[in-house]
Amino acid sequence: MLFRKRTDPNVVLKSIQALSPRDQFERKELCEKALKGLGFQVNPRLPAIESDGEVRIRSNEELYKRMIALFLVTGSAHYPDGPFFREYVDEHGIVDWLSKREQEFFYNDSRKEKDIVNFTWGTEAFILLSWCGGLIDTLNFPQRQSSIGPIADLLPQEIEEEGELKSALRVRSTTELLNVSDFLYRLHWALRSSPKKGQAFADWEIVMEWHKAINWITCYDDEDDWDQVSTDT
Repeated sequence: MLFRKRTDPNVVLKSIQALSPRDQFERKELCEKALKGLGFQVNPRLPAIESDGEVRIRSNEELYKRMIALFLVTGSAHYPDGPFFREYVDEHGIVDWLSKREQEFFYNDSRKEKDIVNFTWGTEAFILLSWCGGLIDTLNFPQRQSSIGPIADLLPQEIEEEGELKSALRVRSTTELLNVSDFLYRLHWALRSSPKKGQAFADWEIVMEWHKAINWITCYDDEDDWDQVSTDT
């Protein structure tokens, strides 16, 4: 039976991505079985998420702007002394692609170490959105911090250029996105309820960033403000 004896978390997550559930209720059941198979606690009272026909998936254009914003802000957090990121925003006039909190951090010359660390975690949201946009074939289980290395060539390298990211994006099917959305929703609950329980260790910070990113692209609660996207469980 699917997931009964699956203990390799990467195999499990790959299987989740490939599911073709009849409806949102079968999706919920399969994700619960997958998590149980990995040793995580499951809350059967958590509801099924929306069905394929009930959600709005963001466009390639929306995805492109959000990914560029994350690239610039997280890049600025990782390399605070590098002028490239601010110069790129100013050259292309895209400051409004950044959220209010991102702008406050981006243009702050007296950043707190805590804020720098918090914004570097945006790399994980960027990676999840890269998968959503078809740039990464398969997600690995969220155990180790990710690198943008595999898609770095698609990103702008010079101030004047836009890079090839926009033309490369192909938003995945609603079914694929909701499969991962449901899984992350339940995994996030498991980590909040019992952080150390489970055969497969999952990084709480990564899961939170992934959960936020998947909720954004599936327009959870119809929230368009990146700063206000919820990851409630």
